[in-house]
Amino acid sequence: MNLDRFVIRLIKFILWFRYRISINGLDEIKESDEPILFIANHPSLSDPLIVIKTLWPRFKPRTLVRDLQIQRPIIGHFVQSFNPISVPDMRKINREKARWAQESVMLASEAIKNGDNVLLWPAGKLSRDGYDYFLNKSTTYKIFNAHPHTRLVALRSQGLWGSRTGWYGGPDTPIWKVALLGVIFIPLNLFFFMPKRRIVYDVKEIHNLKGLDKTKFNIKLQTYLNQLPQIPQITPLMCWHKVTFKSAKKPRSIDEILEKEN
Repeated sequence: MNLDRFVIRLIKFILWFRYRISINGLDEIKESDEPILFIANHPSLSDPLIVIKTLWPRFKPRTLVRDLQIQRPIIGHFVQSFNPISVPDMRKINREKARWAQESVMLASEAIKNGDNVLLWPAGKLSRDGYDYFLNKSTTYKIFNAHPHTRLVALRSQGLWGSRTGWYGGPDTPIWKVALLGVIFIPLNLFFFMPKRRIVYDVKEIHNLKGLDKTKFNIKLQTYLNQLPQIPQITPLMCWHKVTFKSAKKPRSIDEILEKEN
């Protein structure tokens, strides 16, 4: 068995214990010779696993991944099997990282020109309020326009906001701590009775993007990704507790974002 197939099966096995995932619209995305740029919203550290295991068997996208994840002893070994494109951690920017980021965009653009599919998260970081904001970013715009026949497909999730691997309750919990909780509580729930987080993904090809300037391009994509309310879902660790839902906040308006940037 190829390493990538083994990793996909392993990811599916791990996710099964905690998530019930529904994918809508993926069958409508037809394979062709035209490269596809996949984008997704980013409410949780879990969503890259879900998105990659969903897309890889059919589309095998090259994924933009933080170098920090690639360098991790175990996770990095598995990530390498998906031919990632390394990007720097931009929380502390310097000249070297800025140059590295530009090179990463160029590599992704070359992949599109060569007919490969590419996957990225336009906001470039975990959401702080359940929604994604990237009006001032140009990565998605540049990569999409690297080839005249690029298609763009968006994956929009509901159900991940409120998880321990996101920012709902503050800074995200380190992934190793979340894994440790799983090791402890999955057996306590007799494996089959672990409470499961219900997640729905809508997969849609976005049309009429060619010819738009960066701002209009980003507004169209951001509006789609933020269109549905991100309702916080609090999933307990023991089976006798109920899943609870909190009130959803509204995303920041386009005018508010543009005013803040100016």
